[in-house]
Order: sequence, then structure tokens, then C-alpha cells
Amino acid sequence: MRAIIPQKDTLLALCRFQSAFIKKILLKENDAVIIPLKPLWIFAEVKTPVSLTINFPATDGNFFFFPVQIEQAGEKDSIHNYRIDFAKICTLKTAPESFLISDLEQICMFPRKEKSARTAAVTFENNCWSVFDDRWNKFRR
Repeated sequence: MRAIIPQKDTLLALCRFQSAFIKKILLKENDAVIIPLKPLWIFAEVKTPVSLTINFPATDGNFFFFPVQIEQAGEKDSIHNYRIDFAKICTLKTAPESFLISDLEQICMFPRKEKSARTAAVTFENNCWSVFDDRWNKFRR
């Protein structure tokens, strides 16, 4: 399996958004069970991305995610859509759609065009992620 790993500043910003989002839901619903999902990586079979854009969060059923657009080298005008899952609602009395992600729009970091990221082969064993054969990619802006 391959992954695109954003740079540390981006991971920190996504983590802060994830934390603020979960706190906001827990303030509205005190009996909700929300699981933060890690790692905040893009799992895709992309060898050489040339641009990466992380968009404002969206919801899909019980999952909340950051939509990601990636343009790959060698494919002109070809943008692939992926996602970074960041939270999952396990128990909730109201529908997830009732939590407006737009409440957090004051965090003006989206859309976020990345300058660079790592591509790597990853494995998951014994509850631990292993990264190998990684390579930094600088993107055009």
C-alpha cells in the first residue's frame, strides 16, 4: 500500500482542526462517541504527484473527511479525488448532517495547496504503521 504523507506543519494544522471539530460536537452532544482517526495520510497508489490540494471537510455517513485533489505526473489535466478520514461517529442520537462543518469556517486554512509531501510504501502490523521507501516531492503552485 502507498501513502502520501503531508509535511509536519500541515499534519499539525489538520490535527488542530480535528481536535476543534470533535470538541465542538461533544459540546453539542454529550452522549456522542466520536473516534479521531489516525494517521492523517492519503492512501493512494500515486507514484509521482505534481500538485496536492486539501479542501474543506465533508461528511459521508458516519465519517468526516478532508477531500483531497491530486494531479499525477504524466497525466495532463487529470485530477484524482481522494480523502483523509479524520473522525468517525459511533453512537449518536441525531444525524451527523446536523453538525454543520461550516461552524468551523473561522479556521481559514482551506483549500490548502501543499508545497511538498512524502510518498512512501506503508504497512500496518501489530497496531503500528511502518513507512519505508519514502521520497519527498515538491509540488508546483
